[in-house]
Amino acid sequence: EHGEASLRRCRGEVDFSHNGMSNEMLWMLLETFAQFEVQTASLKLFANRISQGGVLAICEFIRMNKRADAIQELHLSHNEIDDESALELMRTLHAERPRYPPHRVIDESGDSVG
Repeated sequence: EHGEASLRRCRGEVDFSHNGMSNEMLWMLLETFAQFEVQTASLKLFANRISQGGVLAICEFIRMNKRADAIQELHLSHNEIDDESALELMRTLHAERPRYPPHRVIDESGDSVG
């Protein structure tokens, strides 16, 4: 009932903010997401210890995980990300067009649909 299939159908928020997460921990998390095809709409990683290695893990996840839907929100503030790493993430997102940035459908009230 709550096995791998449940993870594949999940399309929610994953919040690992304020967890002291290192680059290595992020690599392991993203490898697990890829292995079990976890669908993540929002990935909150703010206020951790993520630096260049963690950003490279995110870039690799975005490039290699083609079967997963695009991540709608990625929160990385209050980490140790330098300008070059941020630029590499932007390059990766640009290279993955039109999948990134994901398109959102907004209803007449201004809320995101689906």
